[in-house]
Amino acid sequence: EAFEEVEAALYRLEDLNETLELQNKQLDHRFQLALYKEKKLAELDSVR
Repeated sequence: EAFEEVEAALYRLEDLNETLELQNKQLDHRFQLALYKEKKLAELDSVR
């Protein structure tokens, strides 16, 4: 029984890790997008 508990906890940990990695990637993507948008707005301002 202890083995099953440890195994189940490991699976939950792996799932949590996967979720966190995905969230990290999404955050990074949103950050890159924000930087890109800022750069484009600055370019637009310099043209005006």
